[in-house]
Amino acid sequence: MAKIKVLWIIPARWGSKWIPLKNIRLLKNRPLIEYTISAAKKSWIFDEICISTDNEKIGGFASKHKIDYIKRPNEISWDYSTSIETVIHSLNQYQKNWKVFDVVILLQPTSPLRTSTHIKESYKKFINSWCKSLYSITECEKHPYKSFISLEDGHSLKPMYGSEFLSKPRQELPRVYNQNWAIYINYSKDIIKHQDFYIEPICWYIMEKSDSIDIDDLSDLELANIYLDKKND
Repeated sequence: MAKIKVLWIIPARWGSKWIPLKNIRLLKNRPLIEYTISAAKKSWIFDEICISTDNEKIGGFASKHKIDYIKRPNEISWDYSTSIETVIHSLNQYQKNWKVFDVVILLQPTSPLRTSTHIKESYKKFINSWCKSLYSITECEKHPYKSFISLEDGHSLKPMYGSEFLSKPRQELPRVYNQNWAIYINYSKDIIKHQDFYIEPICWYIMEKSDSIDIDDLSDLELANIYLDKKND
């Protein structure tokens, strides 16, 4: 059987809506992006690791860590640009150089508590399963069955899933999960065909809440510092 060729993509735009220069912001005296680079390299299950960025300074981390750097065009580097656009662009750039990969794994640099163990376990689950997509997930902190939606009048609410769920104890409700944006795994051919990460059938990899912090604003950065302190105690 031919060896499965695996590409890791770390998307790292220069701009950020809530934290300036977020992807290279210091966390425990290390640039944020270096946590993801380190976890990816320690997994030892890749053929290539690349940083996709619109900025040469961030691209410099690729050279520092001896991984690939793909210059991302401006048209897919805005706040509303999507990760799938980044992955497809990266795959196309490799294909131009006659490099083709079987599996592509997206690792957001905003998940600094994701480890090489998480990566290896999720990849093993994906490659030994029937699924075409894998998402890393974590259990919802607030159950969605107890949520409300605002009506058009702007003054009243109604239960999103029905009033019968509002008074039920949590243990009587189904377990529900959020994606935590730490790990996405797909077959490259499916990404190109469907232009999406969500390709059925889908499997999942459950991560603890403490490992699932996604750095979106300064409060997330402070929380990640606290958890890193605990891990190092």
